Amino acid sequence: MRNSYLIEVTDVMHPLFGRRFAVISISTPPSGGGYAVVAYQGHMRLRIPLSATQLSLPQQYISTKLTLKSVTELVTVATQ
Repeated sequence: MRNSYLIEVTDVMHPLFGRRFAVISISTPPSGGGYAVVAYQGHMRLRIPLSATQLSLPQQYISTKLTLKSVTELVTVATQ
């Protein structure tokens, strides 16, 4: 592969978070929602949304400290 440009998955919610891939092509349609086609394990290609990579603005995620027990209690109280 001649193109040595790497793209990294930076979206913590994406299953490939933290992995880097060699870019084959990048699509940026006018309507938005572009994606990168990347090489995976040498012979496969993957399509990764650009929104999940370093090429997009950082995503803000709301974290929670809820546990399964507290959610179960909340549902129990709400149904009473």
